[in-house]
Amino acid sequence: MAVYTIFSESPQPDLRAEIESQYPDFFYHWNPNVSFVRAEGTARSVAAKLEIKHRDDDGNVNGRFEGAFIMMASPSYFGWSKATLWEWLKSSMEAEG
Repeated sequence: MAVYTIFSESPQPDLRAEIESQYPDFFYHWNPNVSFVRAEGTARSVAAKLEIKHRDDDGNVNGRFEGAFIMMASPSYFGWSKATLWEWLKSSMEAEG
Protein backbone atom coordinates (compact mmCIF):
# COMPACT_ATOMS: atom_id res chain seq x y z
CA MET A 1 0.00 0.00 0.00
CA ALA A 2 1.03 3.59 -0.55
CA VAL A 3 0.14 6.85 1.13
CA TYR A 4 -1.66 9.42 -1.02
CA THR A 5 -2.28 13.08 -0.28
CA ILE A 6 -5.64 14.55 -1.29
CA PHE A 7 -5.48 18.30 -1.88
CA SER A 8 -8.61 20.42 -2.21
CA GLU A 9 -8.67 24.07 -3.32
CA SER A 10 -11.26 24.82 -0.65
CA PRO A 11 -12.93 22.87 2.15
CA GLN A 12 -15.28 20.19 0.79
CA PRO A 13 -17.10 18.44 3.66
CA ASP A 14 -18.68 15.94 1.25
CA LEU A 15 -15.25 14.94 -0.07
CA ARG A 16 -13.99 14.47 3.48
CA ALA A 17 -17.02 12.27 4.19
CA GLU A 18 -16.27 10.25 1.03
CA ILE A 19 -12.66 9.74 2.18
CA GLU A 20 -13.93 8.47 5.54
CA SER A 21 -16.45 6.19 3.82
CA GLN A 22 -14.03 4.70 1.27
CA TYR A 23 -11.00 4.41 3.59
CA PRO A 24 -12.54 4.08 7.09
CA ASP A 25 -9.40 2.77 8.79
CA PHE A 26 -6.80 4.39 6.55
CA PHE A 27 -7.28 8.17 6.50
CA TYR A 28 -5.97 11.22 8.32
CA HIS A 29 -7.41 14.73 7.87
CA TRP A 30 -4.58 17.18 8.38
CA ASN A 31 -6.67 20.31 7.78
CA PRO A 32 -9.91 21.17 5.95
CA ASN A 33 -8.11 21.11 2.56
CA VAL A 34 -5.59 18.26 2.96
CA SER A 35 -6.11 14.61 3.84
CA PHE A 36 -4.03 11.46 3.59
CA VAL A 37 -5.14 7.92 2.78
CA ARG A 38 -3.31 4.61 2.75
CA ALA A 39 -4.48 2.70 -0.31
CA GLU A 40 -3.76 0.11 -2.96
CA GLY A 41 -3.47 1.21 -6.58
CA THR A 42 -2.50 4.45 -8.22
CA ALA A 43 -3.32 8.11 -7.67
CA ARG A 44 -5.75 7.77 -10.57
CA SER A 45 -7.55 4.81 -9.00
CA VAL A 46 -7.80 6.62 -5.64
CA ALA A 47 -9.21 9.69 -7.41
CA ALA A 48 -11.76 7.54 -9.23
CA LYS A 49 -12.78 5.78 -5.99
CA LEU A 50 -13.26 9.15 -4.29
CA GLU A 51 -15.19 10.49 -7.30
CA ILE A 52 -12.78 13.34 -7.99
CA LYS A 53 -13.61 14.68 -11.44
CA HIS A 54 -11.43 13.32 -14.20
CA ARG A 55 -11.52 12.59 -17.90
CA ASP A 56 -11.58 8.87 -18.73
CA ASP A 57 -9.83 7.17 -21.66
CA ASP A 58 -12.85 7.88 -23.88
CA GLY A 59 -12.83 11.59 -23.08
CA ASN A 60 -15.87 11.50 -20.79
CA VAL A 61 -15.84 13.53 -17.58
CA ASN A 62 -16.62 11.44 -14.50
CA GLY A 63 -16.78 12.22 -10.79
CA ARG A 64 -18.50 14.77 -8.61
CA PHE A 65 -15.74 16.65 -6.77
CA GLU A 66 -13.92 19.53 -8.49
CA GLY A 67 -10.86 21.46 -7.42
CA ALA A 68 -9.07 18.48 -5.92
CA PHE A 69 -6.14 16.26 -6.84
CA ILE A 70 -4.25 13.25 -5.52
CA MET A 71 -0.49 12.80 -5.22
CA MET A 72 1.48 9.85 -3.89
CA ALA A 73 3.39 10.81 -0.76
CA SER A 74 7.04 9.87 -0.60
CA PRO A 75 8.43 7.98 2.37
CA SER A 76 10.69 11.00 2.83
CA TYR A 77 8.96 13.82 4.69
CA PHE A 78 10.02 16.67 6.95
CA GLY A 79 8.43 19.58 8.78
CA TRP A 80 6.77 20.68 11.98
CA SER A 81 3.20 19.72 12.83
CA LYS A 82 1.06 17.83 15.31
CA ALA A 83 2.50 14.59 16.69
CA THR A 84 -0.61 12.75 15.49
CA LEU A 85 0.30 13.56 11.87
CA TRP A 86 3.85 12.23 12.22
CA GLU A 87 2.61 9.11 14.02
CA TRP A 88 0.00 8.45 11.31
CA LEU A 89 2.48 8.98 8.47
CA LYS A 90 5.14 6.81 10.11
CA SER A 91 2.81 3.90 10.84
CA SER A 92 1.12 4.14 7.43
CA MET A 93 4.35 4.28 5.45
CA GLU A 94 5.87 1.42 7.44
CA ALA A 95 2.76 -0.76 7.21
CA GLU A 96 2.94 -3.74 4.93
CA GLY A 97 0.38 -4.72 2.32
